Amino acid sequence: MEITYQPILIGIFAFVAVVALISCVTAVLMMKKGKQQPSTPTAPTEPLPGGGGSYTMYISGMNCEHCRANAEAALNAFEGVTAQVDLKTETANIRYDGYPDLNLLDRLREAVEDAGFTVTEIR
Repeated sequence: MEITYQPILIGIFAFVAVVALISCVTAVLMMKKGKQQPSTPTAPTEPLPGGGGSYTMYISGMNCEHCRANAEAALNAFEGVTAQVDLKTETANIRYDGYPDLNLLDRLREAVEDAGFTVTEIR
């Protein structure tokens, strides 16, 4: 009596392929879900003449002066935005001129996260 392993191997391969496919689909769906949750803009804390205002951004992951400078540069790259990052309090005080577009907070958050830090809150 001869035993053939080919059907067993094909079954194992098919099972592993299905598990891998499910994992990939789940990961893609989770990434899409994360990107579909934009932060809701809140009212500026301090109105400035000409429609400007300010926000406080809470940033984690900064360990040194170089980190602080990188986060600050990422924020100050936006036209009309002036930011000062405090390493001790892990906050950025952000002031902007004029009237911000509805995506300003999302773009500021994305810039800081692209620089390698985590934005935990914006007020």
